[in-house]
Amino acid sequence: MQCIHYTATPWQPAPIVVANSQHSKPVGGLWASPVDSAWGWADWCRDQDFRLERLAVGVQLEVSLDRAIVIDSSADLDQLDWAGDYPDWESMAGRGVDVVYLTLDGLMGTRGQLYGWDCESLVVLNLRAIGEAR
Repeated sequence: MQCIHYTATPWQPAPIVVANSQHSKPVGGLWASPVDSAWGWADWCRDQDFRLERLAVGVQLEVSLDRAIVIDSSADLDQLDWAGDYPDWESMAGRGVDVVYLTLDGLMGTRGQLYGWDCESLVVLNLRAIGEAR
């Protein structure tokens, strides 16, 4: 899948480390949105006037969904590992999940269940999921 990752500075591949947190997003990971998304990270930032400086550099990445959890509806949340009320990112990365991808349908279908996931996006938990960057 062609995705875009935004950063304020040029992107350099580096090991990805994720840790659990007390909300629906991990500490760490590499965040991106599909290039053809109707409501991706850049759209949300512009709409909310949020940290627009972080949109300075857009890096297109080929992200493999071979070892991904794709969330299209609230029923798909059952694929996530949970530590109490929050996703267990460390467990998922440890069992070989490389990517968690929230589709636009999933965004609409899980409103409130993944607090802070405000647009169609994915978090890469393992660098092996990323192919060539442009």
